[in-house]
Amino acid sequence: MDTAFQMCLHQRYLGNRSMIAKILNIIAEEIGVERDELTDDSEFVDYGVNGVLAKAIVARIANDVNTGLQSSIFDDYPTVADLRDHLEKQLELPTRSHSNRARATPKDPLSFILQCQPATASKTLFLLPDGSGSSMGYARLPRIDLDIYLIALNSPFLRGPNSSSFTVESIFGLWVQEVQRRQPRGPYYLSGWSAGGYYSFAVTKLLVAKGENVEKLILIDSPCRLVYEELPMEVVRYLSSHNLMGNWGDKKPPEWLVNHFDISIRAISKYKPSPMRADATPDVSIIWA
Repeated sequence: MDTAFQMCLHQRYLGNRSMIAKILNIIAEEIGVERDELTDDSEFVDYGVNGVLAKAIVARIANDVNTGLQSSIFDDYPTVADLRDHLEKQLELPTRSHSNRARATPKDPLSFILQCQPATASKTLFLLPDGSGSSMGYARLPRIDLDIYLIALNSPFLRGPNSSSFTVESIFGLWVQEVQRRQPRGPYYLSGWSAGGYYSFAVTKLLVAKGENVEKLILIDSPCRLVYEELPMEVVRYLSSHNLMGNWGDKKPPEWLVNHFDISIRAISKYKPSPMRADATPDVSIIWA
């Protein structure tokens, strides 16, 4: 083969590899995580990639990389490895062997961006998940305001908790760390739906104890009681079978999510909340539907 032709093929190969790397970098930026957090087994749905966000991602890819993709691509190729293999085939690159690919346990992000970017927003609102541990319940929120940077948090034990080690207190500190990784200093704005209401209350108390300013706490359909009895799992199973848990489209919620709900319900029943210091109480809004 002619040397010049070989060099041309090699340059094309490198260019196509670079294009795929740029596409994956854009996806990471748009969902608000570091590139190395997107492993081969990462599922886009776990990072809040819904129809709206998918359209925004493919629009940016078209603009920055000059490559046209359908917004349904994240449904057709639900993991990073699936998408990369698809792009490699489209660009006629040799695909990686699945047998040689590391099979790490999927790592769910502790947080991801739902709306806006810090460059265009003056306030950051953190949303704590409900008892399922997944922030998918917030995935279809309509745009709130261009001035609000919306970040949703997941449970750090989303796929693998067990009843002997999981306590709600054990995750409060991890959420505080994640909130401060995203926003090192206050003022903070926190919110949560259902169990996420008292999660956000507990995170608020920990931030205040560290000397931080929590400006606003928003409780959405949150229980208001001192005794947290268990929600019957029959209710959870019913909601799951009727696709009423989160935003999973036509698919049933995954079994790991239902299992997390079961374990968190039992952990919540042992939770003993304590009052917040009166001099440190933020402005509180309560929404009950």
